[in-house]
Amino acid sequence: MKSEINIAPKNALLLIMDLEHGVIPEKIGGHLVVATSSCIVIGTMSEIDGETNLVLTDKAQSQLSDPNMLLVYTGTLDTPRKRVDVCNVQLDCVLSVEVESKKCHIELWANDKKEPNKICIRIQ
Repeated sequence: MKSEINIAPKNALLLIMDLEHGVIPEKIGGHLVVATSSCIVIGTMSEIDGETNLVLTDKAQSQLSDPNMLLVYTGTLDTPRKRVDVCNVQLDCVLSVEVESKKCHIELWANDKKEPNKICIRIQ
């Protein structure tokens, strides 16, 4: 499975969660990634600087084409509806995928530790 989109999200943030059940972290605090058990927030390149290429996949990083990607987060995400939604801060879903269980392992790969213009969300 692989879905891809180019996006310039408001506030340079994307939310990864089950849209109906995700609890968004209260503070970002200048970090690239912050998370609760049900929502992961990742920063992107500023919308005025251009679009961020976003890939949602189940492929291993070794199978992806960009060797400059860095692992910036790994963890478990609660997915009560067996669904992972990627949303902007207005909670508009930009990518979505069904998963097999109510918890899934997520890896986030990015090409920059501060303002990535390429992000890969790997679901296991």
